[in-house]
Amino acid sequence: MRSDPSYAGLREHQERLRDQGRRMRTGLIERLVATGGTLQPGELAGLQSLPCGTALLSALIWPDQAGRIALLDQLDLAGPVTAEHPFLLYEREELTQWQAEIVRQRIQQPVKQVFRELYLLTPAEREAVSTSGRFAGHVVNGKVAAQLLSARGWSTHGEYDSHQATRPASPGLTAALRCDLRGYFGLGDVITGEVQLLAGSAPVPLASVPPAAFSEVMRDLDLVVSVAGTKQPGYASPFRAHSRAQLLAALIEDLGLDRVTIDGTSAVVRGSRATYRIHLTSGSIHLEPAGYLCIVPASFGSTAHQRLFLPFADEDRMTSVILSKVFLLNDDEHITNPSILAQAPPR
Repeated sequence: MRSDPSYAGLREHQERLRDQGRRMRTGLIERLVATGGTLQPGELAGLQSLPCGTALLSALIWPDQAGRIALLDQLDLAGPVTAEHPFLLYEREELTQWQAEIVRQRIQQPVKQVFRELYLLTPAEREAVSTSGRFAGHVVNGKVAAQLLSARGWSTHGEYDSHQATRPASPGLTAALRCDLRGYFGLGDVITGEVQLLAGSAPVPLASVPPAAFSEVMRDLDLVVSVAGTKQPGYASPFRAHSRAQLLAALIEDLGLDRVTIDGTSAVVRGSRATYRIHLTSGSIHLEPAGYLCIVPASFGSTAHQRLFLPFADEDRMTSVILSKVFLLNDDEHITNPSILAQAPPR
């Protein structure tokens, strides 16, 4: 094939298509879901004329002008359609139903939509009125944090500005984060501070902020402290653990894994050798009633696993690793790896 004169041109065309798909997924579609963006019929038709448009957009859940919520091929496309933020599904008590349906149909969404992390207002934040300290006090690598914030639409500022990072949160509202840093982001470690939502320069009560906009701001900050944190062991996000718990619950039901249950932030696998508790943030495995099982994937992901399905295209290696451990330990009577067998109780 490589010796064929047309091969080089076909490969170049393939890479252009892949690049187009990446740009649409990480740019347009992520923004549509994060903001609950609307597409008019002409805009939708234009996007669907692109090679990747129909495939990516058809995997999302949309409400149409009549208020019906469904996949794109089940809607009236004569009017505008809006990318559904999962908070609205949660508010209507339809989120679990849609999570199960996406898994049942084996739909891989281009970005996290139905399994997107949700951040609801806490009692402490209601009491504080206009300030959230949920992610304050974390030491993060300034350069990494700046890159993560920039990719999510934030602008970073200097130590003497009123706020060290800002971004538009919704029409008329700006998210504003205070940080303790020296000079600018990138010059060293940064300590995260409190965040506010501003109308102009005035703080707005958090209870009056659109819940989807508030959730997306908190999601950004959770990503920063999770990925850019400098302390070991790193910050274990309970929100990411909850999102993985929802995913596992849907997959467990769909696959009929009756030996697996979800208990808080752990997946409990009742194998033939032992009962294993897999932490949904770190992936660590504890044996009950006592003990630890070390399983480190050497090249996980290099070959496809027919039962390993993630209903979103985001790169989330830890979720894949946790799922692989669940499948492995659910079938522990067939484990042959000597390193694992040496740590597990005999049958």
